[in-house]
Amino acid sequence: MRTSAVVISGAFVCFALACLGSARLAGGDEKPASSVAPPDLSGRWQLNKELSEDAHEKLRQSLEKRRGGYGPAPGMGGPYSSGAGRLGLPPAQSGDDEPDESTRAILDPADELVIFQGQPEIVLDEKFSRRRTLHADGRKYKAENGAAEVKAEWKEGRLLVETRGLRGRKTNESWELNTTGKRLTATYKLSPGNGPSVTVKRVYDRAGEESSAP
Repeated sequence: MRTSAVVISGAFVCFALACLGSARLAGGDEKPASSVAPPDLSGRWQLNKELSEDAHEKLRQSLEKRRGGYGPAPGMGGPYSSGAGRLGLPPAQSGDDEPDESTRAILDPADELVIFQGQPEIVLDEKFSRRRTLHADGRKYKAENGAAEVKAEWKEGRLLVETRGLRGRKTNESWELNTTGKRLTATYKLSPGNGPSVTVKRVYDRAGEESSAP
């Protein structure tokens, strides 16, 4: 009889300990998973023209598809014209130049790109073109030279950038470093707001030693 009581008591203690352990896990007492540091994009990068897509050609195909294969509409401008007409957009107004600047940089990319990466600021310096400072903390902020709204953040090892302008225009960017750290791929998605979006891929190869911050 005494033996049965001991067995029952021991089983009860084990059950109580199991319940207590489950309660602690449910209450969040377990250690949080360690955060993974974002990849370091810092350095000097050279445009790989053979692996990069031709933005002019992709825009031309998009405009032809939009008009049933007859090319850009009169007054819209062709893929090799200047200004926002490349996407069939009206000319930019004062304070609304940021999306068009982004479009020009995508259509005619610099041969060399230098990146200075901090936390959370990241500077992208495109040779003889534009220089941008991104705040990769997931918060929205106004672009330096216009009314566009920008949001940059790290997600699954990629730097994601979203730029929103007036009249529904939007540009999405994804920057991803390969496993060797020697190749950087940038994918751009241009959404004009009044037509189909266009996706363009740029490939950069690491050139030389990493540069020091300015």
